[in-house]
Amino acid sequence: MSPLRQAPSDLTSGDGSLRAQYLAEVLDLLYPNAIASVGSTRGSAKVPGVRAAADDDVLAEYIVVPDARRPKLLVPAGDRKIAAAAVARYAEATSRSAQLKRTAAIAALRTGASSLLLRDRVSITVPHQQAVDSIDTYLAKVLGGSLSVSVHIGPARANRKPVLQLLASNGDTVGFGKLGIGPLTRALVRAETDALNRLSQVALACVSVPRVLHAGQWRGHEVLVQSALPIWESRSSLSTKRLATAMREVAASTGLHDPPICVARQRVRILAGHARATGRADGSRR
Repeated sequence: MSPLRQAPSDLTSGDGSLRAQYLAEVLDLLYPNAIASVGSTRGSAKVPGVRAAADDDVLAEYIVVPDARRPKLLVPAGDRKIAAAAVARYAEATSRSAQLKRTAAIAALRTGASSLLLRDRVSITVPHQQAVDSIDTYLAKVLGGSLSVSVHIGPARANRKPVLQLLASNGDTVGFGKLGIGPLTRALVRAETDALNRLSQVALACVSVPRVLHAGQWRGHEVLVQSALPIWESRSSLSTKRLATAMREVAASTGLHDPPICVARQRVRILAGHARATGRADGSRR
């Protein structure tokens, strides 16, 4: 894929966002040998900001949430129901302001007003009849069906990896996909896959564990697709006691053993270092 084409000046003014830079990198990974173009509806519901050339095929079109300067989520542009579901099940809102913004975005997508509130679009194209090995085609093959993909654009950190929300035609979230794209994230994805598989063999009373729907490799990247837990449903608050009970259950799920004395000593040193750093005997931050 060529570098992400420059957006109109009104979309990039003052843009130094690492998220925007990462957006281009993620699209390059998910759609190799394709071209990603970004544009705006400019208030028109019928005229996309970017169109492929006459001899190009459109692989995918996304709405950028909230905008191209601060991309957090790419949702499929072709179906209102799926786009709204992708936002509704993106993540838990952590504040009243975030809840209001998410509610407004969902309403805009459901009613077709997204061309006014969520104007920025990304179009992925390739020359006509060119063979494509995209993440979409890979997932459709290994999961045995056509799914819509929503892309999460996370904050910059060492363990950041592409996270995909997979949605069925009725808007249901089928699962979440993760790609390990470097030595660290590949190891993390493999470790998570192993942990989920091991926990699936244990009867847990306090903890719900996602199922591994697929684990494999695509273009050298480690791939994990896991079932979706219904975090969007209302539930009781997580008390310190409930959290401790759940953690003990997971820790003891595959058996307990006494570590070698060298490991125990290292643990004591780590806890002592945390205590010095935080000013608390248990090393906690609060």
